[in-house]
Amino acid sequence: MPRRSQQREWFDRLPPETFFRHDEVPGPTSDAVHAFLTREASRSDPERRLERVVRGVYYKLGDINMFTGRRIGPSRSSIGWELSGPHAGALGWYGANIVGWSTQMPWAFAFAVPGTPGSRHPYRGISLRGRRNPRRAEMSTLEATYLESVIGFDRWAEFEQWFEDWWATALDATRMIMRRRIADDRQLPRGDVLRYVAEAERPLDSPRSLFRDRIDSLAAVFEEFSHGT
Repeated sequence: MPRRSQQREWFDRLPPETFFRHDEVPGPTSDAVHAFLTREASRSDPERRLERVVRGVYYKLGDINMFTGRRIGPSRSSIGWELSGPHAGALGWYGANIVGWSTQMPWAFAFAVPGTPGSRHPYRGISLRGRRNPRRAEMSTLEATYLESVIGFDRWAEFEQWFEDWWATALDATRMIMRRRIADDRQLPRGDVLRYVAEAERPLDSPRSLFRDRIDSLAAVFEEFSHGT
């Protein structure tokens, strides 16, 4: 039996539906790793178990879809999260959907990232927008998404079928989401971090005082639940 390479053994142990980077793969040389990844990505379905996403970023495909006969690849939104990093926040309708303030879902996805992104459009249907506030590096992706949803709230809230106070309705939806996260034993967003980061924000879409009031009331909702856990 031929000896299995380091690359092959590492890849076989990797769980399906996982993103990884070129430099995570062990091998005798970088060229050997590159040759292995290129060969695996070029196989025909259904033997192909690897997809190149962008340069240096790969995805181990999932199980074979019984209808298409092809392995399940990454969703566009999951690619966006992978390429945007651990402190990114989803923008627009997608972000509002994540925090429970909208039922809309876009075709393309935009993410706010701390600093300047290496590429503003790293993948088809994915855009990255830089943010200058260095405090954002303290945030989780959920916290950053809440922050962006507050910043852009008035741009999309009027399109939702809300017949009462828009912001009060958003806070009620947040309470419902917090209860679900507690029931599922998922981490809650932190009110103190939201306030700390928001202090250094300069929103353009709404008066500063309104932005601060919304941040304070949203952080208070987070704290209602975090203090009780």
